[in-house]
Amino acid sequence: MPAQFRRLYPEEEHRILVMTQGPDGCIYVFHPRVWEQYMRKLRQKKLPPPEKLMVMRTVLAPATNCTVDSQWRIKPPDELVQYAGLDREIEVVGQIDRFEIWNPQRRAANLARQPVDYSSVAADLFVGEMPDDEGLPFDAS
Repeated sequence: MPAQFRRLYPEEEHRILVMTQGPDGCIYVFHPRVWEQYMRKLRQKKLPPPEKLMVMRTVLAPATNCTVDSQWRIKPPDELVQYAGLDREIEVVGQIDRFEIWNPQRRAANLARQPVDYSSVAADLFVGEMPDDEGLPFDAS
C-alpha cells in the first residue's frame, strides 16, 4: 500500500480500503471516507435510468471492503484481479483521492493511446466531481 495512504490510518483505526473497477481495466482503491463522499454525490445526481444502471453494475456492484494486513498488504478480490488482468507484476499509481492498481502492460497500452474517450458517467463521477480538499482525509497539495 502506498506510503501516502498509510498515514491516513492511526494505529488504533481498522485498516479498511474500498476497491472497485476503474475505467480502462484498473482497480480503484479508496479510503472509506473518500468513497462515502463519492456515494453521497452519486445519490444527489439525477442520472437517466440507463446511466444509473451502468454505474450500479460497473462501479457499485463490484465495490468491496478490503482489510490491510499488519505489513500493509492488500489482496484484491479474485473478481477484481481478473477484471484488471493482474498477474505477478503490478503497478500502483497514486491519484489525488485514491490509488490505482494496474497490469503494467495494460497501463502502458492505455497511456500509448491517443486521447481517451472516457464514458461521460465515469469521467463526471471520478474526475468532474472530486471531493473538495477540505473533505479529503489527507493534504491533497
